[in-house]
Amino acid sequence: KKLERKLLSISSIERVDVFKNMNGTLEIKVEQRKPIARVFNRNGYSVYLDDNGKTMQVSDFYTARVLVINGHLNLKVGENIEAITHNDSLKGLTLIDELYELAAYIEKDKFLKAQIEQIYVKRNKEVILIPKVGNQEIIFGKVEDVDAKFKKLILFYKEGINPTNLNLYKTINLKFNNQIVCKKNK
Repeated sequence: KKLERKLLSISSIERVDVFKNMNGTLEIKVEQRKPIARVFNRNGYSVYLDDNGKTMQVSDFYTARVLVINGHLNLKVGENIEAITHNDSLKGLTLIDELYELAAYIEKDKFLKAQIEQIYVKRNKEVILIPKVGNQEIIFGKVEDVDAKFKKLILFYKEGINPTNLNLYKTINLKFNNQIVCKKNK
């Protein structure tokens, strides 16, 4: 039990079982947590968010290739996000629940996961998505109507634009109901 507690204190471990088998050999079974996003505050402090919305400390030995979330976040060094999610006033300041919802949605959709590489939070708490392909910004707005906004974006990419013309646009705005508003590059 002492060894299990010690191993569980490592933030990247989800579950651990330590036991002796029939031959008396000590066996350790470890299940790792799966990071889906890395959250950076404005001072460079960062943590991972796992697929259950919990935080993981970054490692000196490994960097997960995941979605980046940064911008105007009120995440402080050493702040426990699990505690934030139980405090309504802090939760509103950090947007952590909403950002997890957005990251989890992107993680679950194969197309979006291949397309979106960064979520940027503006000072007014609106979100900009940065794609892996193309130079445009995707103006997502407030983290609401997530499903409808992403359906519009997927439709735009799959049926609305020729992939060779992606760099014609400076912005793709998803904030409006039933429409996408694009601004062309000059």
